[in-house]
Amino acid sequence: MTNGFKILGVEHIGLAPKNIADLRKILGSLLGLRFTGEELVPSQQTQTYFYESEEMSPRLEVLEAAGGQGPIAAFLEKKGAGIHHIALRVDHLEAALAFLTQNGVELIDKQPRPGAHGSKIAFLHPRASGGILIELVETAPSKG
Repeated sequence: MTNGFKILGVEHIGLAPKNIADLRKILGSLLGLRFTGEELVPSQQTQTYFYESEEMSPRLEVLEAAGGQGPIAAFLEKKGAGIHHIALRVDHLEAALAFLTQNGVELIDKQPRPGAHGSKIAFLHPRASGGILIELVETAPSKG
């Protein structure tokens, strides 16, 4: 554990395609990844489609701009299709944000916000990480 939190692994990789139907066809129908659902994440103005397999970790999240606006639309306009972000699973998001802030890391989110599957998320600013968008995810506690 580092200063009150620990990185538990890579949670997911976010993909932003120009043509979402083409990527979904490739991942699901042709490559055989299991489509495990979709979720609108209002805080990100993003419709998210989830793909995984038993042999694959992390899962893939295919990202679509909800209503043609928000951060995914801006990403596609500025950079084109590609890997949008990598998400790291942490055990204590607030502790991670406090540690990063104390160490001068520029954050997009100074406080956690709601993410998919009941998780809490926060993004580091790409200026702090060499142009790569990093998301920190604290997953929701398991039910049962």
